[in-house]
Amino acid sequence: MTPGVGENGSSERVGTWLVQQVSGFSGVAVDEIDVAAPLSEYGLNSVSALAICAAIEDEYEIEIEPTLLWDVESVSALTDAVVARLS
Repeated sequence: MTPGVGENGSSERVGTWLVQQVSGFSGVAVDEIDVAAPLSEYGLNSVSALAICAAIEDEYEIEIEPTLLWDVESVSALTDAVVARLS
């Protein structure tokens, strides 16, 4: 678990963790994830989007909307949204 913003809640750490999640659920290698690219490019479906949202809630002990991945356009925007909720 990552408690609060602190060191583990930095944008860089959150972004790295989210890239790993997108990679794991999409099957795309971590080094091939472009944080500025639309999340839709990685073939995530509603089941994987909900799983990523659940993983975010578990990892960062925050509550997020299950539609968050559809509301943001990229890993970068998702990172910003998660970090904002951690503040």
